[in-house]
Amino acid sequence: MGGTASVIGTHKENGDNCFRNSNFIEALYWYTNALKSEESQSNRDVEQLGVIYSNRAAAYMFSGS
Repeated sequence: MGGTASVIGTHKENGDNCFRNSNFIEALYWYTNALKSEESQSNRDVEQLGVIYSNRAAAYMFSGS
């Protein structure tokens, strides 16, 4: 995993940890940052994007926002 990819992974892991601990608003923050980092890459990982979008949607749903 290279520079930006490791940042994306770290943001996603932070979001996952927050989600597991029912910190859904904070999870939204981390998933959104992961998406911004992933979308800025020229060689996007579509599967990774799908997972992060799905996780963010679940966090949004559980947050009650």
